[in-house]
Amino acid sequence: MKETRESETVSMNLNELLKYQSGAVVSKVLLKKSSGNITLFAFDKGEGLSEHTAPFDAFVQITDGRNNNFRQEVFAGRRKGYRNAGG
Repeated sequence: MKETRESETVSMNLNELLKYQSGAVVSKVLLKKSSGNITLFAFDKGEGLSEHTAPFDAFVQITDGRNNNFRQEVFAGRRKGYRNAGG
């Protein structure tokens, strides 16, 4: 991915940056700063993240498919287009 200045805007199709892999969780860091990170994830069916803590708030944007596992009490059954931010 191209380096950008802080004031520069970049448009990209997130679904083209990462591909699903059978039986796996695939991730790619899009932005890493002292104030937080943006990481893109692709989860194969039945895969998920283990419960953990992080020093930053979390933001979820579902760009493809359906979610049944991620933070079950908040995101259960959400579909493409769903967004949520929270800590």
